[in-house]
Amino acid sequence: LSLELQQSYIDAVASDYRLLAELLISEGRFLESLQVLELLKAEEIREYTRGTVTNIQTGDIKLSPVETDIINKHDSIVQLGLKIDDCEAAVRSCSEEERLNWYRDRTTLTTEWNTLITSLERAVSPVAPNPRDLITEGVSEVLEAQPNTVLIYPVVLKDRLVLLWATRGGVANAIEVPQVTESDINRAAFEFRRLMRQCEISGCTAEDIPTIQSVAQQLHQWLLPKDLDDLLRQEGIENLVFALDQQLRYIPMAALHNGNQYLIERYTLSTVTAAWLTPTARSEERRVGKECRSRW
Repeated sequence: LSLELQQSYIDAVASDYRLLAELLISEGRFLESLQVLELLKAEEIREYTRGTVTNIQTGDIKLSPVETDIINKHDSIVQLGLKIDDCEAAVRSCSEEERLNWYRDRTTLTTEWNTLITSLERAVSPVAPNPRDLITEGVSEVLEAQPNTVLIYPVVLKDRLVLLWATRGGVANAIEVPQVTESDINRAAFEFRRLMRQCEISGCTAEDIPTIQSVAQQLHQWLLPKDLDDLLRQEGIENLVFALDQQLRYIPMAALHNGNQYLIERYTLSTVTAAWLTPTARSEERRVGKECRSRW
């Protein structure tokens, strides 16, 4: 595939992940949306490190007896549907007996599917998940690496920005930043990065600082709104860990400004590509333990 087609596929996949995360957030299922965002990060990392679009490797799919029987008759479940469709549309000739047999196979397959769905609904509906069970191991390790830490995921959508955040103990929430679009964020991030790069190359004068701080304040208002900032300070949060999305990955979070101070002056800051990929003391202990067990 051409690079353009590969990129369009990646963008489509990422859009699906973000849409699912958005739906979960709208239902108040914040920890589950965190899991989806971690999966998105994993997909992006696999694409970056391998250079081709790859999927999570899975084992062979186990078929039910009914599915196996239908595949033996028709080569695949899809072929059964195509045969019925072609027969009904008179695209292919089929006897009355063949048509009735195909209908019967379809009914059997549909009945089994409906039975499976019903059993799953009965098993799942009365069960309220433990919030701690919904936090992935990587997220838990990042939050527990230092006390008073919050993990913040800015979710950049086409027409708005949602800030998803989590703390220890399975506590998570989200806030929507109004009147901020993906285009707004991209423009501000690009401009901020351009100004910072210009300072790195040719230096900045006192006259340049107001321009830089103006963009830095705008990004601060979006990525750490006053309501969220006040809440974190009230709860004694000292460490912010950002898992940044899209163009936001390219801005230096420490340089964000609230009009009085830079963000680095008020919090200890970290940025991570994905929580599961972030080394912590706990993950290092687990790695060493595995190495020791493998040697023995």
